Amino acid sequence: MLKSSGPRRRRLRTIFSGSAHGEVILRRDPSALAQAETCFRKAIQVARSRSGKWWELRATVSLARLLRDNDRRNEARSDARGNLQLIHRRLRHRGVKDAKALLDQLSA
Repeated sequence: MLKSSGPRRRRLRTIFSGSAHGEVILRRDPSALAQAETCFRKAIQVARSRSGKWWELRATVSLARLLRDNDRRNEARSDARGNLQLIHRRLRHRGVKDAKALLDQLSA
């Protein structure tokens, strides 16, 4: 999946594992919301500090869905909007469109 090599590959793997770990936690135990949220927030921070825009987007969308599904729509909207504004200008990808659709849904 990750085709980079050396330090870049390790950096991307660190970001990916944080976001993916949050997803795994939720699949194993849907009540482990705080732990999954922590994983997503950490993945966002790591991605941002290492210029991993795609990974930041992925973690942001996962976090927004978690918050939305747990009656925290306003927080989901606020977090997603802030992160997407930073990402949108630099990343043209289907994931951005999906994230924008989620944000629109949260605003409805």
